[in-house]
Amino acid sequence: MRLGVLKNILDFSIDENKHITFQEEALYGGQRYLIKDFYALMDSLDNILDMSWAEDNNEVVKRLISEHGKTVNSVEISAEDRNLLHSMLTPINQHMPVFYSILENLVERQDEQIINIKIPSAGLKTLKEVSAFNNQLDDVFDLVIRFKGFQGDVEFVGVDVGTSWYKILLVGAPYIYGAFLGTLNIAHELIDLREKWYKSEDLRMDVEIKKEELNDKKAKVTVTDKDIREHVQKKVKKKMELEVDALIENVPVDFDNEPEMKISICKGIEKIIPLLEAGTEFQPSLNPPKYIDNVSDDGYEIDYDGLRKFIEKNAASIADGEVKQIEDKSDDE
Repeated sequence: MRLGVLKNILDFSIDENKHITFQEEALYGGQRYLIKDFYALMDSLDNILDMSWAEDNNEVVKRLISEHGKTVNSVEISAEDRNLLHSMLTPINQHMPVFYSILENLVERQDEQIINIKIPSAGLKTLKEVSAFNNQLDDVFDLVIRFKGFQGDVEFVGVDVGTSWYKILLVGAPYIYGAFLGTLNIAHELIDLREKWYKSEDLRMDVEIKKEELNDKKAKVTVTDKDIREHVQKKVKKKMELEVDALIENVPVDFDNEPEMKISICKGIEKIIPLLEAGTEFQPSLNPPKYIDNVSDDGYEIDYDGLRKFIEKNAASIADGEVKQIEDKSDDE
């Protein structure tokens, strides 16, 4: 895990003394306890207990995660489990202030417009493979960000300390960052839909009906894997075009040549998909703009209305090239 990600996780569960803590409320005379911010506590412990200096005693954490998951806010647990959590935290918190200070020294605050890109999980073992991967990324940025895309640019900032993650800065108008994350959302969605459609019996039936209608002899038809593949490819292409139309419509800017932009972005998404399938990951900045509401493994929630308000409020500064980052996303004026 990247150190910056770990620090962000810990920030949700540590107090002013840099100790992992949690809020609790006794129930039924102390027989059970309501644990608040449960997801933050479990996320922190699940990662800290992998450290060599932490005691190898994570059975209670694994069991609680198995029973309740890691996404719920509040959970009711037994007094015994509550006591186990406290006893587990005592030795961990002896090391936490020093460990957290090391994290603070190693982790630099990221620009809001940074995109973090993980090299494919299989790894790149030769310089030719590295060059080919970089060229693939450059093709994506050419099509989606530069030229006929969203009319911005990218800068290579460096590699995140101790990891195989590139740091890429998106340069240009404020909408470019959200627009690029929007294209990644579309790519993730198309991968999921394509797999779902390949397995769909209803889709196979539709293909069979269509072949029967096209068969003048009315003989029994056979649906092949090639038939399914071609039909799915057509559905994926159509879905992509519709989603890109919606993305361009959501971006609060009037573009000069939307048809050419749509074609370029669609080509870019077609190049993003094999990168994702090969294990490449794209993640937002560790300090993302406020209009990026939630980040998950399945995509990014983008508050286009918040972005629109920011652009309207700062129209003059944006025209002069003065505004570089989204600083205010909750202003309802």
